[in-house]
Amino acid sequence: MKLEAQFTSRNNSLFFLDGSPVSLSSCPSVSADECSGSVMPQGDALVCTVTVPWSLVGMDEENYNEEFLASLRDWLKTMDDAKQYVILVPLADADLSSVEQKEALTASVKHLARRVKDCTSVVGLAVPEEFTQSDCEFFMEEISKKHAQYVYFSKNDALLTQNQAIVRY
Repeated sequence: MKLEAQFTSRNNSLFFLDGSPVSLSSCPSVSADECSGSVMPQGDALVCTVTVPWSLVGMDEENYNEEFLASLRDWLKTMDDAKQYVILVPLADADLSSVEQKEALTASVKHLARRVKDCTSVVGLAVPEEFTQSDCEFFMEEISKKHAQYVYFSKNDALLTQNQAIVRY
């Protein structure tokens, strides 16, 4: 199932497709391990961030945590119904000192994206904080192959300066 984009980005900002801006200034953050049942983020913000630890998704394809991913998908479907939106924020809770480890994290996030591909509540993904510009390009290219509707986010000034399509969150 391929979803159509609901959002776009320009000048490091997020917009609905009709051009109206989306504020991320009061965006609550939730840990993925708290996302279950009908628990909703606090506040009345349209968008929240969900931090997703790499170790919770699984660090390699032989060890992906399908039970967690199914539970997260169910919660995201609840967000779909509530017309609320989510930015998934991968959290590298392991060493990323080598290219191979960064590629493994990217593969894990790509698997996460496959598992939640039918959730309209997912606006996009944050680029892992530890990533350089070239890591960022690889990450976005890999995820976008099957998930072109996603917008990418970052807090890294260097990445934001180099790519105006990445949204500051």
